[in-house]
Amino acid sequence: MINVYTKVGCPACKMTERWLTEHGFGYEELNTTERTELLNDLKLQGYSGLPVVVTANNSWQGFRPDYLSKYLK
Repeated sequence: MINVYTKVGCPACKMTERWLTEHGFGYEELNTTERTELLNDLKLQGYSGLPVVVTANNSWQGFRPDYLSKYLK
């Protein structure tokens, strides 16, 4: 399962979601605008920006097509 932490109005979040969709990956969007406790949890884990992508074995922040290709294919 792929979780993508996003916020409203985040271009990098939309680009990440678009990349996943275009490459046929299912994911769950976790919107931190609607659920602010998620953002607090991410900050405690050391993340300072969105999106944050979490897979079974890896996680990273930002739109990273290089990581998406490397860790998901």
